[in-house]
Amino acid sequence: MGLIKGSLLIDTQQFVNERFGPEVWRMQVAELPASERAAVLRPVSACWYELSAFRSLLQALCGHVGGQSGFVMEELGRFTAVRELSGTQRWLFHLGRPCFAVKNLNLCWRRMFDVGQWTSQHENGALALKLVGWEGEPHFCDWNTGYIRCALEFLGWQVNHFEHTAGPTCGETACAFNAVVQLKAGAVRVRKITSQGELLHMARALAQCAQAEELARLIVELIRIQLDCADAQLWISEDEGEEMRLLCTAGEWRRGSQRSCLLLETRGRMVGRIEVRHVQAQLDQAAAHLLDELLPFMASSLANALGSRTPEPGTPRNDSEAFGQRLLAARHLWALTARQADVLTLAVQGKTNKEIAQELGCQKSTVELHMSHILRKCGADNRSMLTSSFWSLR
Repeated sequence: MGLIKGSLLIDTQQFVNERFGPEVWRMQVAELPASERAAVLRPVSACWYELSAFRSLLQALCGHVGGQSGFVMEELGRFTAVRELSGTQRWLFHLGRPCFAVKNLNLCWRRMFDVGQWTSQHENGALALKLVGWEGEPHFCDWNTGYIRCALEFLGWQVNHFEHTAGPTCGETACAFNAVVQLKAGAVRVRKITSQGELLHMARALAQCAQAEELARLIVELIRIQLDCADAQLWISEDEGEEMRLLCTAGEWRRGSQRSCLLLETRGRMVGRIEVRHVQAQLDQAAAHLLDELLPFMASSLANALGSRTPEPGTPRNDSEAFGQRLLAARHLWALTARQADVLTLAVQGKTNKEIAQELGCQKSTVELHMSHILRKCGADNRSMLTSSFWSLR
Protein backbone atom coordinates (compact mmCIF):
# COMPACT_ATOMS: atom_id res chain seq x y z
CA MET A 1 0.00 0.00 0.00
CA GLY A 2 2.85 2.37 0.79
CA LEU A 3 3.88 4.82 3.50
CA ILE A 4 3.67 8.58 4.01
CA LYS A 5 5.71 10.94 6.16
CA GLY A 6 4.09 12.22 9.34
CA SER A 7 4.68 15.82 8.21
CA LEU A 8 2.06 15.27 5.49
CA LEU A 9 -0.58 14.35 8.07
CA ILE A 10 0.37 17.43 10.09
CA ASP A 11 0.08 19.62 6.96
CA THR A 12 -3.39 18.20 6.25
CA GLN A 13 -4.56 18.85 9.80
CA GLN A 14 -3.37 22.45 9.67
CA PHE A 15 -5.06 23.00 6.30
CA VAL A 16 -8.41 21.66 7.52
CA ASN A 17 -8.21 23.63 10.78
CA GLU A 18 -7.42 26.89 8.95
CA ARG A 19 -9.93 26.37 6.14
CA PHE A 20 -12.89 24.69 7.87
CA GLY A 21 -12.20 24.77 11.61
CA PRO A 22 -11.07 22.25 14.25
CA GLU A 23 -14.54 20.70 14.51
CA VAL A 24 -14.45 19.51 10.90
CA TRP A 25 -11.04 17.94 11.54
CA ARG A 26 -12.38 16.08 14.57
CA MET A 27 -15.34 14.84 12.52
CA GLN A 28 -13.01 13.58 9.78
CA VAL A 29 -10.79 11.75 12.24
CA ALA A 30 -13.81 10.20 13.94
CA GLU A 31 -14.80 8.60 10.61
CA LEU A 32 -11.47 6.80 10.26
CA PRO A 33 -10.94 3.15 11.23
CA ALA A 34 -9.54 2.79 14.73
CA SER A 35 -6.25 1.43 13.36
CA GLU A 36 -5.67 4.65 11.39
CA ARG A 37 -7.11 7.07 13.93
CA ALA A 38 -4.26 6.77 16.45
CA ALA A 39 -1.60 7.67 13.86
CA VAL A 40 -3.59 10.65 12.56
CA LEU A 41 -4.26 12.06 16.03
CA ARG A 42 -0.59 12.20 17.10
CA PRO A 43 1.66 12.08 14.03
CA VAL A 44 5.40 12.67 14.39
CA SER A 45 6.77 14.63 11.43
CA ALA A 46 9.88 12.46 11.01
CA CYS A 47 8.06 9.10 11.24
CA TRP A 48 6.27 7.12 8.53
CA TYR A 49 2.63 5.94 8.53
CA GLU A 50 0.35 3.85 6.33
CA LEU A 51 -0.72 5.62 3.15
CA SER A 52 -4.25 4.36 3.75
CA ALA A 53 -4.62 6.88 6.60
CA PHE A 54 -3.98 9.77 4.20
CA ARG A 55 -6.37 8.28 1.62
CA SER A 56 -9.09 8.00 4.24
CA LEU A 57 -8.57 11.61 5.32
CA LEU A 58 -8.88 12.87 1.75
CA GLN A 59 -12.02 10.80 1.18
CA ALA A 60 -13.57 12.20 4.37
CA LEU A 61 -12.69 15.76 3.35
CA CYS A 62 -14.16 15.23 -0.14
CA GLY A 63 -17.34 13.92 1.47
CA HIS A 64 -17.56 17.04 3.63
CA VAL A 65 -17.12 19.59 0.81
CA GLY A 66 -19.19 17.69 -1.77
CA GLY A 67 -19.15 19.31 -5.23
CA GLN A 68 -16.14 21.48 -4.36
CA SER A 69 -13.91 18.47 -3.67
CA GLY A 70 -11.72 18.93 -6.76
CA PHE A 71 -11.02 22.58 -5.95
CA VAL A 72 -10.35 21.82 -2.26
CA MET A 73 -7.98 18.95 -3.11
CA GLU A 74 -5.97 21.26 -5.38
CA GLU A 75 -5.82 23.87 -2.62
CA LEU A 76 -4.59 21.22 -0.18
CA GLY A 77 -1.93 20.16 -2.70
CA ARG A 78 -0.74 23.76 -3.03
CA PHE A 79 -0.72 24.17 0.73
CA THR A 80 1.41 21.03 1.08
CA ALA A 81 3.89 22.17 -1.58
CA VAL A 82 4.51 25.46 0.20
CA ARG A 83 4.97 23.72 3.54
CA GLU A 84 7.26 21.00 2.19
CA LEU A 85 9.39 23.21 -0.08
CA SER A 86 9.86 26.33 1.99
CA GLY A 87 11.74 24.91 4.98
CA THR A 88 15.43 25.56 5.55
CA GLN A 89 16.26 21.94 4.71
CA ARG A 90 14.91 22.40 1.17
CA TRP A 91 17.64 24.93 0.30
CA LEU A 92 19.10 22.72 -2.46
CA PHE A 93 16.19 23.48 -4.76
CA HIS A 94 16.86 27.19 -4.41
CA LEU A 95 20.44 26.56 -5.42
CA GLY A 96 19.77 24.53 -8.57
CA ARG A 97 18.00 25.93 -11.60
CA PRO A 98 14.33 24.98 -12.03
CA CYS A 99 15.21 22.37 -14.67
CA PHE A 100 17.46 20.66 -12.11
CA ALA A 101 14.62 20.52 -9.58
CA VAL A 102 12.19 19.14 -12.16
CA LYS A 103 14.59 16.42 -13.27
CA ASN A 104 15.13 15.51 -9.62
CA LEU A 105 11.52 15.84 -8.51
CA ASN A 106 11.78 12.48 -6.79
CA LEU A 107 14.04 14.13 -4.18
CA CYS A 108 11.01 16.16 -3.11
CA TRP A 109 8.54 13.31 -3.53
CA ARG A 110 10.52 10.82 -1.43
CA ARG A 111 10.33 13.18 1.52
CA MET A 112 6.58 12.47 1.64
CA PHE A 113 5.89 9.11 -0.05
CA ASP A 114 7.79 5.83 -0.38
CA VAL A 115 5.82 4.82 -3.49
CA GLY A 116 5.65 6.35 -6.96
CA GLN A 117 8.35 7.46 -9.37
CA TRP A 118 8.42 10.72 -11.35
CA THR A 119 9.80 11.04 -14.86
CA SER A 120 10.07 14.30 -16.78
CA GLN A 121 10.78 15.74 -20.21
CA HIS A 122 11.53 19.40 -20.84
CA GLU A 123 12.08 20.92 -24.26
CA ASN A 124 11.62 24.50 -25.47
CA GLY A 125 9.38 25.45 -22.57
CA ALA A 126 7.16 22.36 -22.87
CA LEU A 127 7.18 20.20 -19.76
CA ALA A 128 5.78 16.67 -19.46
CA LEU A 129 5.63 14.94 -16.07
CA LYS A 130 4.47 11.43 -15.26
CA LEU A 131 3.99 9.62 -11.94
CA VAL A 132 4.14 5.82 -12.23
CA GLY A 133 4.00 3.00 -9.70
CA TRP A 134 1.18 4.77 -7.94
CA GLU A 135 -2.35 3.60 -7.15
CA GLY A 136 -4.06 6.83 -8.08
CA GLU A 137 -7.61 7.93 -7.30
CA PRO A 138 -9.50 10.96 -8.63
CA HIS A 139 -9.01 13.01 -5.45
CA PHE A 140 -5.30 12.15 -5.48
CA CYS A 141 -5.09 13.44 -9.05
CA ASP A 142 -6.58 16.74 -7.91
CA TRP A 143 -4.17 16.86 -4.96
CA ASN A 144 -1.23 16.17 -7.28
CA THR A 145 -2.40 18.90 -9.67
CA GLY A 146 -2.25 21.50 -6.93
CA TYR A 147 1.02 20.19 -5.50
CA ILE A 148 2.92 19.99 -8.81
CA ARG A 149 1.73 23.31 -10.17
CA CYS A 150 2.64 25.11 -6.95
CA ALA A 151 5.98 23.29 -6.79
CA LEU A 152 6.87 24.46 -10.30
CA GLU A 153 6.03 28.05 -9.39
CA PHE A 154 7.83 27.83 -6.07
CA LEU A 155 10.99 26.45 -7.69
CA GLY A 156 11.28 29.30 -10.19
CA TRP A 157 8.98 28.64 -13.15
CA GLN A 158 6.27 30.88 -14.49
CA VAL A 159 3.50 28.43 -15.45
CA ASN A 160 1.62 29.69 -18.52
CA HIS A 161 -0.41 26.52 -19.10
CA PHE A 162 -1.03 23.42 -16.97
CA GLU A 163 -3.25 20.39 -17.45
CA HIS A 164 -3.74 16.92 -16.04
CA THR A 165 -3.69 14.66 -19.11
CA ALA A 166 -3.91 11.14 -17.69
CA GLY A 167 -4.95 9.37 -14.52
CA PRO A 168 -7.67 7.17 -12.99
CA THR A 169 -10.38 9.50 -14.25
CA CYS A 170 -9.10 8.82 -17.79
CA GLY A 171 -8.79 5.08 -17.26
CA GLU A 172 -4.98 5.27 -16.90
CA THR A 173 -2.80 3.83 -14.15
CA ALA A 174 -0.15 6.57 -14.37
CA CYS A 175 -0.77 10.21 -13.48
CA ALA A 176 0.49 12.59 -16.20
CA PHE A 177 0.71 16.38 -16.55
CA ASN A 178 1.65 18.76 -19.34
CA ALA A 179 2.73 22.36 -18.81
CA VAL A 180 4.11 25.34 -20.70
CA VAL A 181 6.67 27.15 -18.55
CA GLN A 182 9.31 29.86 -18.62
CA LEU A 183 11.79 31.19 -16.10
CA LYS A 184 10.53 33.92 -13.81
CA ALA A 185 12.26 37.24 -14.38
CA GLY A 186 14.89 37.98 -11.77
CA ALA A 187 14.59 34.61 -10.03
CA VAL A 188 17.47 34.12 -7.59
CA ARG A 189 18.60 30.50 -7.51
CA VAL A 190 21.81 30.44 -5.51
CA ARG A 191 23.09 31.12 -2.03
CA LYS A 192 26.15 30.33 0.04
CA ILE A 193 26.61 27.38 2.34
CA THR A 194 27.06 28.94 5.76
CA SER A 195 26.85 26.03 8.22
CA GLN A 196 27.77 22.39 8.76
CA GLY A 197 24.06 21.53 8.57
CA GLU A 198 23.78 22.92 5.03
CA LEU A 199 27.03 21.18 4.16
CA LEU A 200 25.51 17.85 5.17
CA HIS A 201 22.38 18.40 3.08
CA MET A 202 24.50 19.37 0.09
CA ALA A 203 26.65 16.25 0.43
CA ARG A 204 23.53 14.07 0.50
CA ALA A 205 22.12 15.81 -2.55
CA LEU A 206 25.37 15.40 -4.51
CA ALA A 207 25.32 11.67 -3.82
CA GLN A 208 21.81 11.38 -5.26
CA CYS A 209 22.43 13.35 -8.48
CA ALA A 210 23.05 10.82 -11.27
CA GLN A 211 23.12 13.20 -14.27
CA ALA A 212 26.73 14.23 -14.91
CA GLU A 213 25.87 17.47 -16.77
CA GLU A 214 23.40 18.64 -14.13
CA LEU A 215 25.81 17.69 -11.35
CA ALA A 216 28.62 19.60 -13.06
CA ARG A 217 26.45 22.69 -13.49
CA LEU A 218 25.42 22.53 -9.84
CA ILE A 219 29.05 22.21 -8.74
CA VAL A 220 30.36 25.20 -10.72
CA GLU A 221 27.43 27.41 -9.68
CA LEU A 222 28.00 26.48 -6.05
CA ILE A 223 31.75 27.12 -6.32
CA ARG A 224 31.23 30.49 -7.98
CA ILE A 225 28.71 31.70 -5.41
CA GLN A 226 30.47 30.17 -2.42
CA LEU A 227 33.75 31.91 -3.26
CA ASP A 228 32.19 35.02 -4.83
CA CYS A 229 34.14 34.41 -8.04
CA ALA A 230 33.71 35.95 -11.45
CA ASP A 231 34.14 32.64 -13.22
CA ALA A 232 34.33 28.92 -12.43
CA GLN A 233 35.21 26.04 -14.75
CA LEU A 234 35.01 22.29 -14.16
CA TRP A 235 37.58 20.13 -15.95
CA ILE A 236 37.27 16.33 -15.82
CA SER A 237 39.27 13.21 -16.64
CA GLU A 238 37.00 10.22 -17.24
CA ASP A 239 39.91 7.74 -17.34
CA GLU A 240 43.11 7.74 -15.33
CA GLY A 241 45.92 9.36 -17.31
CA GLU A 242 43.52 10.95 -19.79
CA GLU A 243 43.98 14.63 -20.61
CA MET A 244 41.37 16.77 -18.88
CA ARG A 245 38.55 18.36 -20.84
CA LEU A 246 36.23 21.24 -19.98
CA LEU A 247 32.79 19.97 -18.93
CA CYS A 248 31.03 23.04 -17.54
CA THR A 249 31.57 26.75 -16.90
CA ALA A 250 29.70 29.51 -15.05
CA GLY A 251 30.13 33.27 -14.86
CA GLU A 252 32.19 35.63 -17.02
CA TRP A 253 35.90 36.38 -17.17
CA ARG A 254 36.82 39.82 -15.79
CA ARG A 255 39.88 41.91 -16.56
CA GLY A 256 42.36 41.88 -13.71
CA SER A 257 41.01 38.70 -12.10
CA GLN A 258 43.26 36.21 -10.32
CA ARG A 259 43.21 32.46 -10.79
CA SER A 260 42.94 29.67 -8.20
CA CYS A 261 42.50 25.93 -8.61
CA LEU A 262 40.66 23.28 -6.58
CA LEU A 263 41.42 19.57 -7.07
CA LEU A 264 38.80 16.82 -7.08
CA GLU A 265 40.26 13.53 -5.87
CA THR A 266 38.58 10.34 -4.71
CA ARG A 267 40.16 7.07 -3.59
CA GLY A 268 43.58 8.08 -4.86
CA ARG A 269 42.39 9.11 -8.30
CA MET A 270 42.20 12.58 -9.82
CA VAL A 271 38.66 13.04 -11.17
CA GLY A 272 39.04 16.66 -12.20
CA ARG A 273 39.80 20.20 -11.16
CA ILE A 274 37.89 23.42 -10.70
CA GLU A 275 39.45 26.66 -11.87
CA VAL A 276 38.13 29.93 -10.48
CA ARG A 277 38.90 33.55 -11.32
CA HIS A 278 38.37 36.17 -8.63
CA VAL A 279 38.90 39.90 -8.40
CA GLN A 280 39.58 40.08 -4.66
CA ALA A 281 43.14 39.34 -3.54
CA GLN A 282 42.13 36.71 -0.99
CA LEU A 283 39.09 34.42 -0.92
CA ASP A 284 36.69 34.29 2.03
CA GLN A 285 38.43 31.90 4.45
CA ALA A 286 35.26 30.64 6.15
CA ALA A 287 33.46 30.00 2.86
CA ALA A 288 36.55 28.29 1.41
CA HIS A 289 36.87 26.07 4.49
CA LEU A 290 33.31 24.78 4.14
CA LEU A 291 33.89 24.22 0.45
CA ASP A 292 37.10 22.29 1.17
CA GLU A 293 35.12 19.86 3.33
CA LEU A 294 32.67 19.33 0.48
CA LEU A 295 35.25 18.67 -2.27
CA PRO A 296 35.69 14.92 -1.54
CA PHE A 297 31.94 14.42 -1.90
CA MET A 298 31.91 16.42 -5.13
CA ALA A 299 34.70 14.19 -6.48
CA SER A 300 33.00 10.95 -5.43
CA SER A 301 29.61 11.97 -6.84
CA LEU A 302 31.18 13.19 -10.08
CA ALA A 303 33.10 9.94 -10.54
CA ASN A 304 29.90 7.95 -10.06
CA ALA A 305 27.91 10.16 -12.42
CA LEU A 306 30.54 10.00 -15.15
CA GLY A 307 30.55 6.19 -15.03
CA SER A 308 34.27 5.75 -15.58
CA ARG A 309 35.21 2.94 -17.94
CA THR A 310 38.18 1.82 -15.84
CA PRO A 311 37.95 0.79 -12.19
CA GLU A 312 39.03 3.42 -9.69
CA PRO A 313 42.12 2.58 -7.63
CA GLY A 314 41.03 1.59 -4.16
CA THR A 315 37.46 0.73 -5.16
CA PRO A 316 35.97 -1.32 -2.30
CA ARG A 317 36.38 -5.03 -2.99
CA ASN A 318 33.98 -6.19 -0.28
CA ASP A 319 31.32 -4.99 2.17
CA SER A 320 33.90 -4.48 4.91
CA GLU A 321 35.92 -2.00 2.82
CA ALA A 322 32.75 -0.19 1.70
CA PHE A 323 31.68 0.16 5.34
CA GLY A 324 35.11 1.48 6.28
CA GLN A 325 34.98 4.15 3.58
CA ARG A 326 31.52 5.26 4.72
CA LEU A 327 32.81 5.49 8.27
CA LEU A 328 35.75 7.65 7.15
CA ALA A 329 33.35 9.90 5.22
CA ALA A 330 31.09 10.17 8.27
CA ARG A 331 34.00 11.09 10.54
CA HIS A 332 35.18 13.77 8.10
CA LEU A 333 31.77 15.24 7.34
CA TRP A 334 30.33 15.15 10.85
CA ALA A 335 33.59 15.88 12.72
CA LEU A 336 33.29 12.81 14.96
CA THR A 337 35.76 11.85 17.65
CA ALA A 338 37.30 8.37 17.61
CA ARG A 339 34.95 7.20 20.38
CA GLN A 340 31.91 8.64 18.63
CA ALA A 341 32.97 6.74 15.49
CA ASP A 342 33.09 3.54 17.55
CA VAL A 343 29.55 4.16 18.81
CA LEU A 344 28.34 5.01 15.30
CA THR A 345 29.86 1.80 13.92
CA LEU A 346 27.75 -0.31 16.26
CA ALA A 347 24.63 1.88 16.15
CA VAL A 348 24.21 1.66 12.36
CA GLN A 349 24.44 -2.13 12.68
CA GLY A 350 21.29 -2.11 14.83
CA LYS A 351 22.89 -2.41 18.28
CA THR A 352 21.01 -0.95 21.24
CA ASN A 353 22.66 1.48 23.66
CA LYS A 354 22.94 -1.33 26.21
CA GLU A 355 24.60 -3.66 23.69
CA ILE A 356 26.99 -0.90 22.58
CA ALA A 357 27.95 -0.21 26.20
CA GLN A 358 28.68 -3.90 26.82
CA GLU A 359 30.80 -4.18 23.67
CA LEU A 360 32.77 -1.00 24.36
CA GLY A 361 33.08 -1.66 28.09
CA CYS A 362 31.46 1.55 29.28
CA GLN A 363 28.26 2.76 30.95
CA LYS A 364 24.97 2.93 29.07
CA SER A 365 24.66 6.62 30.07
CA THR A 366 28.01 7.30 28.37
CA VAL A 367 26.75 5.74 25.13
CA GLU A 368 23.56 7.81 25.36
CA LEU A 369 25.67 10.96 25.69
CA HIS A 370 27.77 10.01 22.64
CA MET A 371 24.61 9.25 20.64
CA SER A 372 23.11 12.66 21.43
CA HIS A 373 26.31 14.33 20.17
CA ILE A 374 26.37 12.19 17.02
CA LEU A 375 22.72 12.96 16.21
CA ARG A 376 23.34 16.68 16.68
CA LYS A 377 26.45 16.68 14.49
CA CYS A 378 24.82 14.83 11.59
CA GLY A 379 21.54 16.73 11.79
CA ALA A 380 19.39 13.64 12.43
CA ASP A 381 16.29 13.60 14.64
CA ASN A 382 16.57 9.92 15.59
CA ARG A 383 18.59 6.73 15.07
CA SER A 384 16.58 5.77 12.02
CA MET A 385 17.53 9.02 10.25
CA LEU A 386 21.12 8.57 11.42
CA THR A 387 21.29 5.08 9.91
CA SER A 388 19.74 6.30 6.66
CA SER A 389 22.21 9.19 6.45
CA PHE A 390 25.17 6.88 7.10
CA TRP A 391 24.26 4.32 4.44
CA SER A 392 23.63 7.07 1.88
CA LEU A 393 27.26 8.21 2.20
CA ARG A 394 29.69 7.06 -0.48
